[in-house]
Amino acid sequence: MSYSYLIIDTSTTTRALLKRTIRQTLFGRGRIVEASTGQEAIEVLGHHRVDLILIDPRLTDIDGVELIGRIRSEPETRGIPVVAMLARVDARKAEQLRRAGACAQLRKPFTAAAFGEVVSQVLEPTHV
Repeated sequence: MSYSYLIIDTSTTTRALLKRTIRQTLFGRGRIVEASTGQEAIEVLGHHRVDLILIDPRLTDIDGVELIGRIRSEPETRGIPVVAMLARVDARKAEQLRRAGACAQLRKPFTAAAFGEVVSQVLEPTHV
């Protein structure tokens, strides 16, 4: 199966590493689009249909919790799974992300195996 992804992260290096990780997994076939800010992500979502959003909630312009809330508020994007990628685990922030609509969280740095496990649970829950 081929999926399309939106990677939202301020770091060019992190986005490149994540693209490589996506391509290393069984879910790596498909299109990958990127955004370095929350506003850019909103614009990308207006032009591209994606199956999964991967977001670092520490963006420079829009807080990740707010961005997930905006994604969930739009009929065109509310059903897209969102995975939050966290460098630091702050229980309060993790709970805010979950309440905003993040369906899973990955702690950075993560392995291709950990990424594949989370993606399989999010995109193909009936196969887990």
